[in-house]
Amino acid sequence: MRGTSGLLALALCLLLTACGAAEEPPETADPPAGLMEAVCRSQEGLPELETLTPEDPAFGEYLTAYYQLSLEEVEDGIIRCASGMSACELAVLRFSGEADLQAVETALLAYQESRAGDFTGYLPEEAALVEDGLVVLQGRWAALLLCPEPEAAREALLARFDPDAPPLPERPEAPPEEEEPDPPPQEEPEPPEEVPAGSPAEAGTPPPPDPPSGGKEPPETPKPPETPEPPDQTVPPPSGEYDHDAVLAAVRSGDSSGLSEKSRAVLEAARAVLDQTVTGEMNDYEKELAIHDWMLDWGRYDHETLSRLPGQEAGADSGNPYGFLVGKAGICTGYAATFQLFMELLGVECVLVEGTAHAGTADHAWNLVRLDGEWYGVDVTWDDPSTKIPVSEETAHRYFNVTSAFLRGNDHQWTEEGVPEAEGTVWAWQP
Repeated sequence: MRGTSGLLALALCLLLTACGAAEEPPETADPPAGLMEAVCRSQEGLPELETLTPEDPAFGEYLTAYYQLSLEEVEDGIIRCASGMSACELAVLRFSGEADLQAVETALLAYQESRAGDFTGYLPEEAALVEDGLVVLQGRWAALLLCPEPEAAREALLARFDPDAPPLPERPEAPPEEEEPDPPPQEEPEPPEEVPAGSPAEAGTPPPPDPPSGGKEPPETPKPPETPEPPDQTVPPPSGEYDHDAVLAAVRSGDSSGLSEKSRAVLEAARAVLDQTVTGEMNDYEKELAIHDWMLDWGRYDHETLSRLPGQEAGADSGNPYGFLVGKAGICTGYAATFQLFMELLGVECVLVEGTAHAGTADHAWNLVRLDGEWYGVDVTWDDPSTKIPVSEETAHRYFNVTSAFLRGNDHQWTEEGVPEAEGTVWAWQP
């Protein structure tokens, strides 16, 4: 009986322990800014980051529009993100006790996936940085770590939840600027000598210098060049929108007087490019290749469209040939529309395909061209990646004159109804 009583007592203790108060989630004495500081100290080569806190109006918009989180469930937090060509982004958020942290994790992982799609094909190194990033949950905290060393960032973050963690050392202050020494006292100048009345010096005009030997007058001192007038900042931008059909109609009729200023600028720029890059001896393939390669040399992807920061967005014409030909920057539709315009001006049949990339999470656009009765796929945008290493000839022509099957196998998705099937191989690019 004594042994049975002991077992019953032990079972009762275990039951009471199980029914007791739930264990408190890990907590930290650091505020969000302190946790962010620990994360940033763990990284090398971080780009310049802009900070958003609950005091900033853009903070709530960022949480709801991008992270798809409920603003009411976020008690505190801090977001730091880069702009333009950098995908670095760090967020440390503290949630209320009612928040579902698993749902928070799902939302942040979905954002990470879509963010990788933003950079896929355009900035391969940045896309890889996003894909290698981490979402970390700890107690009522969640962190998004898209940075060069995500594991180091994770360790630095979790270390701040150790009750024995020492306070973060203060960053060394910049040395004070050395004060310039006081200038030495100036001696009082001696009073000028009196000059005879009526002399040139009395009138304030210095006497002419003695002529040099030979009795010749000295050469005149050259006048300094005049400062050019600053450019007129009041000149308005070209009026009207770009109209693709109107440009083609003007080419057919030979009358461009009815074009808007933007459309006329596009037509003039396109004709100048054709005069420089295309000759009458070229066949259609050679013309197509010349235009493709000229576009890679001329323009760049509009990186502002990749930024999540307030006030930074793609240019108004980045999606059409005006932005690419005149502004030298464009998004995928700007590249594809420009390539299509050139092909149509050259009499080469070409269509623009609007679809998606990155498993359907990112909008994308490319072209199909018809050579000798067969269709070929061309993605000029993805042939022009922004990368820290030189782009090889193979990379710059990876998506030049490929099949639809190749595009499907390389992250291009589209509604196939009404879109020609690219099956040509004769005019595929050869290194």
